[in-house]
Amino acid sequence: MWVDVETTGLNSEKDTIIELAAICPDTGAEFHEYCLPAYKPADYEIIEALTGITWEWLKANGKKEIVLLYDFIRFLDTLVDKYNVKDKMIFAGFNTSFDNNFVRALFARNQDKYFGSYFFNILLDIYPFIAEKIISGQIEVFDNYRLSTLCEYFGIKFKAHSAIEDVKAEMLLYQKVKNLKKSVKKK
Repeated sequence: MWVDVETTGLNSEKDTIIELAAICPDTGAEFHEYCLPAYKPADYEIIEALTGITWEWLKANGKKEIVLLYDFIRFLDTLVDKYNVKDKMIFAGFNTSFDNNFVRALFARNQDKYFGSYFFNILLDIYPFIAEKIISGQIEVFDNYRLSTLCEYFGIKFKAHSAIEDVKAEMLLYQKVKNLKKSVKKK
């Protein structure tokens, strides 16, 4: 399951999710919802400039965090038998530990201890695949390895800092990087 979040900050213990997107590549099932935090962060203008998500829009369209969690669980329940230890998903994405920490915190803050009922304790991150291709000379060395930089290199167009756009771009990027052949030349 490819997952991406937009958040009110970088600390999963004190900051919260404002947008959650997930796509199951096996079925094509998509989840995409917005969340209204309990309070407006003092520096929300920075978040708004980055994501384009205004506080007013969130107030009108965002769900309470507990509702977001229950909706996400209902979505996961359509894909996984949470009682079968072998029927779990791998949490996949770009800088996956960041997104994983926020989704785990969403569960924990709402007294739900069953994150592991849906996901294996394994993360699939694009970074190791990128590193392998850099070492083998199949991808050139860049100043940074942000999603936008890599997507530009591979010709993937998307709106950065939109969870649903990011997750779709991550899936395409993963396929392009994974499918690189030894004969690929640097741009």
